[in-house]
Amino acid sequence: MPAFAGTAGRTAAVLLLALSVIGAWALAYALSHQVTQAATEAGFQRAQSIATATAQVATKTIEVTRILRDQSQRWQGLGAPEDAARRQDVETTIRAILGNPAIAIAQLGIAGPDGIVAWHSEGGHHGFSVAGREHFQQHRDGHPGPIFGRPNPGPQFLLPVSWRLADPAGGFAGVAIALLRPQDVAPHLAAVSEQASDMIALVRLEGELLAGSQRAAARIGTPVLPEARRADIERAGAFQVKASLLPEGPERLIAARLVPGTNLIVVAGVDAAATLQAAGLLHTASLLAALGYTGLVILCGALVLMADRARQAAAEAAVLGAGRAEVQRLHAKLPAVIFLRDVAADGSSTLIYREGDVHAVTGWGDGSLDAQEDWTPLYDDQAPPRVEMVRQALREGASIRRWRIRQPDGGWRDVVMHMQRLSRRADGGGEIVGYLRDASAEQAALARAAAARAEMDETLALAPVVVFRARVWACAGCKRADQGCYREDFVSRSVEAVTGWSPAALAEAGGLGAILLPGDALTIGVEAMRRDGRWSADLSARRSDGGTIAVRVTATVVARVDDSAMDVVGYLADVTAERDAKARAITAARLASLGEFSAGLAHELKQPLLAIGLALSNTQQALERGDAPAVRTRLARTSSYVTRATSVVEHLRRFARGADDGAPPSVVPVGQALEGAMAVLGGTLRDGGVQLQVSLGDPAPAVLGQQVPLEQVLVNLIGNARDALANRPPDTPRRVRVRATRDGGFVTIAIADNAGGIPDAVMARLFQPFVTTKAEDKGTGLGLSVCKGLVEQMGGTIAATNEASGEDRGAVFRIRLPAAGD
Repeated sequence: MPAFAGTAGRTAAVLLLALSVIGAWALAYALSHQVTQAATEAGFQRAQSIATATAQVATKTIEVTRILRDQSQRWQGLGAPEDAARRQDVETTIRAILGNPAIAIAQLGIAGPDGIVAWHSEGGHHGFSVAGREHFQQHRDGHPGPIFGRPNPGPQFLLPVSWRLADPAGGFAGVAIALLRPQDVAPHLAAVSEQASDMIALVRLEGELLAGSQRAAARIGTPVLPEARRADIERAGAFQVKASLLPEGPERLIAARLVPGTNLIVVAGVDAAATLQAAGLLHTASLLAALGYTGLVILCGALVLMADRARQAAAEAAVLGAGRAEVQRLHAKLPAVIFLRDVAADGSSTLIYREGDVHAVTGWGDGSLDAQEDWTPLYDDQAPPRVEMVRQALREGASIRRWRIRQPDGGWRDVVMHMQRLSRRADGGGEIVGYLRDASAEQAALARAAAARAEMDETLALAPVVVFRARVWACAGCKRADQGCYREDFVSRSVEAVTGWSPAALAEAGGLGAILLPGDALTIGVEAMRRDGRWSADLSARRSDGGTIAVRVTATVVARVDDSAMDVVGYLADVTAERDAKARAITAARLASLGEFSAGLAHELKQPLLAIGLALSNTQQALERGDAPAVRTRLARTSSYVTRATSVVEHLRRFARGADDGAPPSVVPVGQALEGAMAVLGGTLRDGGVQLQVSLGDPAPAVLGQQVPLEQVLVNLIGNARDALANRPPDTPRRVRVRATRDGGFVTIAIADNAGGIPDAVMARLFQPFVTTKAEDKGTGLGLSVCKGLVEQMGGTIAATNEASGEDRGAVFRIRLPAAGD
């Protein structure tokens, strides 16, 4: 109880002393802050008074320029020959005003509406143009003045102050420009204040220094007003700030105000250091007093603490001893051996502390290792020398190594040692802290993972696809442009069976990305994965023997490393057989269309052939009569029929041959593709009473693709519409509408009929193979599936809807393809 009371008393005394010190410092800071604030406010008030007086001086000078403006207005109005004497009197008056030493105006110029100087007080300026000056253009736009312009460079700076001159009707008649010399203005500014250390300046609202009371000559014409201060002037007409107006000048308490009706700012600044000197001295004195009081309190407290320290020493030693024993007891149960070593500059070290569960970590439980400082004789050949490890830890801050330790039964156990630099001395030595732990379970897990990976690799090697994992970079603005944007981490060994490339040869060639065709396929795929998170495409791949195969590549983003890098997994499958089968299906569908529309084709060819026969008969009769003009006419007609028949046959030949799968996209006019489709369908449409309505726009658009596939799609869609319309009653109209429109980079071709539409049950799976609404002897259900494949191969889409109502209700198929360039 007495010990507790003694401790409580000492604590209370310390708290009281601490509170008194805090109070002393708070009082010192409050007093110095109030004095500094009062001195600063007084300095700003003085600067504002100087700025007000300076504004009055500037206003007087502006009034003189106004008088000169009035004289210039009179001079300009005396242009008649009989007014020469009166104009001379005006000039004399102007020179008399300029000659007054009490004003700072040196020259006056009068310029006409074209900017040409008509008169100048100094002479020699006739013909000089000021039309390009900023202030002249402002006056021409209606600004009355005065405007303080930019200082004119030359042997000596001149400050222009301009006014607008008006003709009797109020129109623009020119400008009057009064020119001031900064060195003449400086004495007037300096006379405003009695203290030479004060700074007074005239500044344009645009920021340039015009004149100053001291050290301003070298800065005249240069910007000195920051953008923030200009914004304050434009908003409030004045500001005050603690700053330095000139870069090399001292810090000042600055007050500035805008002279009303002008773009002139008067700036007054008083020396901040001199103004706040007394406050600074008081601040220093207050702090010294608080510091002295604090030192006294600390001295008293130190004496008290020193008396108490001796009593606590014994108790602390006992507590430390007990704490060390407790720490050792806890460390002894850790699944690691913790140590601390003192390291010399040459790498030799001394064990300072070591504790932990030696048996659990090393396998030695007989206590034989407890007294041994050096365990290295038990390590295998993979263990580095201790000197090497401690040097690395001292040099790099840390060191981690793995090796094995021999067991009592002659076996081995995997261990890991971590070393961390704790401190470093000037002599090159230091302290190293670290631990040794059992890594047997970890190594076993790694071995199992390696075995699982090998098993997976063996399994994937038998798969008919190539599985891969890679890191890709978005190549737009890629920082790795010199290293490529694709790096494989894993490729299954099945790549040799699929592509003919061994894993080693493929890696040397640049990986899967290097054998894909076309060459920019990977770049397009990376952009798709960056945007959508996945990519799938049918491409070609180069085999090692120089041949090519059709492949389908599918990749999915599994992790995004940063803004451009992504980790992806995917597979590559050989779809050559699938692509060949699809090509055969497309060819079969195309030839089936030819067979289905054979009657119409015969009609298309029969009509020109009959016409040719009749024309030849008439030609023979004309020859027998000796009618040469009739022969020529009939032969020309026969030639046109032959051209028409040839065109039909050419369309049929091209349609039957099909398109070249390897051909690049080309420009296909929509009208030309529709014409080819009509060569196949025209007769059957007429026989079925179907009215074809075509609206392709002017000009008709063109798409990027291939003509034969587009013709095949149109033949199939228009033929389906014809078959659907055949079920309509005979007295109802049968219409098929074909319309093409361009929207940005795409062209939409719409094929619509009025056959009533597609049933909802069929619409959901319309483009699947073997789905049809026709009778079994009328169709196979492959046409729309083939159309979808052809459109997608050309980079487009196809969709179907039911639209309109009443007699116009029917199906609408929309084909969307990339538009050809203008």
